[in-house]
Amino acid sequence: IEDLVTVMAEKTSKQSPAPERLVLDAYNKILTLCARIELNPENRESIRTILAQGIEFNKLIEKATWQRLHSLVAFHLSSPDFQDLVPEQVRAQFRQIRLNAMARNMLLQDELARLLKLFQQANVPVVVLKGSALLGTVYQDISLRPMGDLDILVNPHHLDLTESVALREGYQYLPIKESKKEHHHLPE
Repeated sequence: IEDLVTVMAEKTSKQSPAPERLVLDAYNKILTLCARIELNPENRESIRTILAQGIEFNKLIEKATWQRLHSLVAFHLSSPDFQDLVPEQVRAQFRQIRLNAMARNMLLQDELARLLKLFQQANVPVVVLKGSALLGTVYQDISLRPMGDLDILVNPHHLDLTESVALREGYQYLPIKESKKEHHHLPE
């Protein structure tokens, strides 16, 4: 973490060429430590030390949700390694966070599979991006990468056909600032 913080401080420091130390509070330290799929023993010990000093779990969950790390935090802090430091009520919240992410991701993945089949039938090549592309590859547990939408990339030559398939399936444009020919967003 210390190397990461120094690099971040170097990149954001505009006043002096010497790197400044960025000081993270306990909550942001936990978020930083949990922002990975696997914890090494050093990370686990750092988290244990912070938890042993006492934190407000509701505040941690709020910050984790804001940073979209709530599923990873819930996963790691539900581990038996922290059972003695995380109250059962909080572990129950963590289980619910993961179940919600899993359910939403399953629905989105099912919808993606349906859309990909329709695009294939229409001879529209599609590249799946971001969360959906990472599930099952980087994230073996689909509850660890919460998703809010589906992101695909389509060749501009296929945009009109893609649009007609999506509109035929009941998708609508969301109001956005960019021109619809430059950037398409379909509803969550």
